[in-house]
Amino acid sequence: MFKNILISLCIFMSVLVFVYRIYLHYFRQHFFSMKFMTKIGTFHFVFLLILYLKFFEETFFLWLCGISSLIILPSVFFIFLKIHQKQFHSEFVRFLSLTILSMQQGYGFTSAFQRILQTGNWKQRRVFQHIFDNVAFSQQEKLSYTGPFGVFIDEIREQFVEVKNNQHQGIERLFNFRKNLRDRLIFRQKSRQIWTFFLFQLGILSVIYVGIFIFVVHEYGFFEFKKQFLLSFLFYFCGVAVVIFLAKGKKWSI
Repeated sequence: MFKNILISLCIFMSVLVFVYRIYLHYFRQHFFSMKFMTKIGTFHFVFLLILYLKFFEETFFLWLCGISSLIILPSVFFIFLKIHQKQFHSEFVRFLSLTILSMQQGYGFTSAFQRILQTGNWKQRRVFQHIFDNVAFSQQEKLSYTGPFGVFIDEIREQFVEVKNNQHQGIERLFNFRKNLRDRLIFRQKSRQIWTFFLFQLGILSVIYVGIFIFVVHEYGFFEFKKQFLLSFLFYFCGVAVVIFLAKGKKWSI
């Protein structure tokens, strides 16, 4: 019994370490506030503590529930994070347009940025503020965004640093940057449309195939016609591969 308790305690502490590191990573993305992350983290801790107290003698079940919680809750965060990142692109273009307009009215870049940030009702205010702090104050911590979104944030920061250091070319540089971003948004919209079209075709193909397969297996069995089924599997996956190949090969002009 003592051995099981010790193993359960090790599992509990290991899961807690992973929980802390995962939520710390998401907090550093600056999409969620400390208050919100604290509430979610507290809920996760209490959930794990209850599991440990109730199932400390059943080590495998405790391990399974702990791993499941590490997959499910962070996955929900990951989905919300991706949604926020997609929303950021379109909102940033609007934010940039208002900043340009404010600079045309005679404000400097930093004054215009702060003015628009304070007056607008921005869903991505925390990200905007974090970018501004890294541009305006050199002692700020390095931006911690990762992946393609991190590359985009780094590009924004570099552009803003250039505008801050070269105020006489600021409006022109921001105009060009905004045009480039709008072209990218149009390209992404067209890409989503074509992928939706091909995925719709793939979905219809799959539904028809699965329906026929279930009907044939139900009526005639599987092993009597296993060679034919294997051949049909080959044709099906070839069809899927062709659809994906056509979707990837489709080119849109910006």
